[in-house]
Amino acid sequence: MSLHYSLDSLTVRGCRVFGWGFCLDTATVLEEGRLCVPLADGRWYEIHLLPGGYREDLVRWQPDVPHAGGAGFMVQAILPAPPVSGEARLRFRRAGEWVELPLTGFPEAFAPPQTIPMASVHRRFWQVWRQRGALAALIAGLRGGVRRLARLRSHKRRRWPAHAVLILDHGMGGGAARYGESRLAFWRGAGRAVIMVAPQGSTLDFCIAVHDERGRYEHQLPTQEALLALLETLEADVLEINSLVGFDDVPAVLAWALAWRRARPGRHLRFNLHDFHGICPAFTLIDFEGRFCGIPALTRCRECLPRNAISTLGLDTHRDISQWRASWQAFLTGCDRIAAFSMSSVDLLRCAYPGIDGQGLVEIEGHQDAGKGLRRVKTVKTQPAMVAVLGHISRAKGADLLRALAGASEDAGRPLEFVVFGTLEGGTGGHPSLRVLGRYTRDTLCDHLEAEGVSLALLPSVCPETYSYVADEIMAMGLPLAVLDRGAPAERVRRYPQGRVLAGEDPTSLFRQLLAFVGELM
Repeated sequence: MSLHYSLDSLTVRGCRVFGWGFCLDTATVLEEGRLCVPLADGRWYEIHLLPGGYREDLVRWQPDVPHAGGAGFMVQAILPAPPVSGEARLRFRRAGEWVELPLTGFPEAFAPPQTIPMASVHRRFWQVWRQRGALAALIAGLRGGVRRLARLRSHKRRRWPAHAVLILDHGMGGGAARYGESRLAFWRGAGRAVIMVAPQGSTLDFCIAVHDERGRYEHQLPTQEALLALLETLEADVLEINSLVGFDDVPAVLAWALAWRRARPGRHLRFNLHDFHGICPAFTLIDFEGRFCGIPALTRCRECLPRNAISTLGLDTHRDISQWRASWQAFLTGCDRIAAFSMSSVDLLRCAYPGIDGQGLVEIEGHQDAGKGLRRVKTVKTQPAMVAVLGHISRAKGADLLRALAGASEDAGRPLEFVVFGTLEGGTGGHPSLRVLGRYTRDTLCDHLEAEGVSLALLPSVCPETYSYVADEIMAMGLPLAVLDRGAPAERVRRYPQGRVLAGEDPTSLFRQLLAFVGELM
């Protein structure tokens, strides 16, 4: 059988679902996938499966299958009703036809007991009883119940710091998290206690990390309602919204933040513009067709959003875009400060909210020391030219474009080779001129670039990035750098002596421009 699949992990809490797995057909690339789950109200609901990132374990398992690395998927959704026990189904489209794969014992068979609702603990008890006996069942049931009860009660005994700085973040890493850490260091350096809050996708908890003179300690809460109730009791006087991607009910958080700001004089509310979540739940502004949307008329947004699970991470596709914008506009105009990191991001914010920067709220900040610790890299001027691509290359970061460029190079006799220092969503697509090296450490990056004999770097992002630490790092290493004419990277690369801004978005045209840039460097 050429088809292999697994739902490796699943977390269910109320109507929230998160998990991951893989489906690998060794003979062909699967086109798309769904997880069909039974709901408590008798309906079936289809969850669009999201790309799961580059699966190095699948590459090691099936080294001769060129698309193995892209066979992973992620499950994330807010369901219209809680799921119930039964048989779910994975559905994948292969060569235009749908293939159905059963998932027996859903959801308990795929979720550890502490991650499912308390009402499901008894179902887990009987499941383990049948599989491993009475004693194991008793231990599993007690463990699930006790852990959940402990999480609900322990925060009441916690002594929370007074006059703290509260920072809300998405907890998913990347540039926003890196900036959040710099804000943490800033406030701790000023002698302030900091409470950082972020949703945890793998457990659907909310992590509350306290940083004060006693060190760092954490607490988890199971729901957004419990989180906001706790935050209401804290004696914080500064609130920074770093990102709200991943929160269950974003408009409710925005309303709470405004009420918090107005409840007491002297409180300060700040928003850091790391993405375009304030414009659309598709926070990279990539539409359902995989293109930069350009912030169109709301009628187009209403057509796109329900079909755009990938760009919303499976969240908020059910939202009314007019209500979403109204919630964010009220929040943004109620802030004391909006920190932006490029003029291009301010321009896009102005498209959605004309006049927002005319209220004196928006200030542009630079990121400090993005290239610290990196040295200049020696490039190689040989044919074929080796083009370095750094980071996790997702759909929004240009995964499809990169595969198209590799195909164009192969059609032209392979004058360019592409090597990803990081991961590539969807894998290489079988292109021999495209390699993926896997994750790297920053302290060895320069050595690895020289060992691979790179000639230049490419930032293939098709979304308008609000900054780009990667661009800063590439320029700090002195590498020639090509970027698309979009967002903050283009804004900065225009001032970089070894930079080239590529016009348009057609892969064939972009390949020709990239090849011409290489010719000038040789």
